[in-house]
Amino acid sequence: MTKFLHSDLGYRTRGDVLEVTLSSATNVRLLDSNNFRKYQRGEKHQYYGGLARKSPIRIPVPSSGYWYVVVDMQGLRGSTRASHRVINGSALRPLPPIRDRRTDIAEIVDNASKFAQAADEREFDVFISHAKEDKDAVARPLAHALRQREISVWHDEFEL
Repeated sequence: MTKFLHSDLGYRTRGDVLEVTLSSATNVRLLDSNNFRKYQRGEKHQYYGGLARKSPIRIPVPSSGYWYVVVDMQGLRGSTRASHRVINGSALRPLPPIRDRRTDIAEIVDNASKFAQAADEREFDVFISHAKEDKDAVARPLAHALRQREISVWHDEFEL
């Protein structure tokens, strides 16, 4: 059996990604527990990966379970230095879309406008209640947008 470097990756979830950084071309194998034992004994085994000619390389973890990474020079000359990290699969998923607050306020104003047109005579069509930290970003722009549509608004800045 040739010399090899190995690391116990522990329990990994499907979708996590193993990233291996190498100083030269070498073999990189991602093995589950059973196949790692077979590899150690020199038996036929299954793995993910192969000959890595560039660095870094990324190998997705195909299923949840206990995993090992092996780096060896089998069939190659020289030596290599290797390091690795596991990237959590959730970190690779896209973020939710950015929401434009102005669009949200415009939608609220449109809905309030429809309600105000259908309502009976009232002193105010809309009452705005808000947290202090939302005043600048939400409550004030909403109140002004509603007033521009000629909707009667009770807002603390207008009434207190």
